[in-house]
Amino acid sequence: MTPITVATLAAVMAGVLAAAPIAVLIPAAVALAVAAHRGVVVGQVARPVAIAALTVAVLAATVTAVTMTATV
Repeated sequence: MTPITVATLAAVMAGVLAAAPIAVLIPAAVALAVAAHRGVVVGQVARPVAIAALTVAVLAATVTAVTMTATV
């Protein structure tokens, strides 16, 4: 399993912040805060969060592309 670097995670999260609605970001932030509070190792949380963030970013980009295509 390849480790996810902080830079990779930051880049993914920046993409998500640019594309995802607040309704998606707030639960993700809460989940991270809860995991950190419970003492879960960041590495155990980082990979699933990065995968989820990437999925949300791809979905948001797809919806945006479809919406733009439909409105043109």
